[in-house]
Amino acid sequence: MTLAVLAGGQSRRMGRDKAFLPYGRSTLIEETVRPLEKLFNEVLVVVSPGQDVPSLSWRTAADDVSGEGPLRGILTGLRNARNEAVFILACDAPGLSAAVVQKIAAASAGADIAIVVTYGGLREPLLGVYRKSVVPDIEALLRSGERSILPLFGRVKMREVPFERRDIPANINTPEEYRAFTGNEIP
Repeated sequence: MTLAVLAGGQSRRMGRDKAFLPYGRSTLIEETVRPLEKLFNEVLVVVSPGQDVPSLSWRTAADDVSGEGPLRGILTGLRNARNEAVFILACDAPGLSAAVVQKIAAASAGADIAIVVTYGGLREPLLGVYRKSVVPDIEALLRSGERSILPLFGRVKMREVPFERRDIPANINTPEEYRAFTGNEIP
């Protein structure tokens, strides 16, 4: 299975590229990926076209169109992955456990998509397994002007994998969340 980490967002709420913000001794994306990379036989970082990306130890793939949100990022990850199954993860979610990844991967058997849903009913579309079988559906949605991931779920065989909210790391989207999470100001 490939791990595709979406790092090409506009980070509007953060005000700058959040994937490469300092975190610990490295960056947010490195702290998100490193604890999980041994679970996968490939790690792919999906970026925006022309995005300035520091040197990484993982392969990168750039979206061929900018401004189409995570749906385009998922498509880029699926098209560039060497495996049929791709674990999609946002770049700003450090702390995801191997046990959660393994439970989602196991639940994905027989489904086109398996994503996390918390017991409060919140879907986490950037935390799950997507199979290459959904590429035509994503392409059709993007051609129609759709940018949301949600319409994809009604078009494919989907499985929701329930978790307690405390088992799922919070995304870091704003300077306040970054400060609360790291104890540092944005440089």
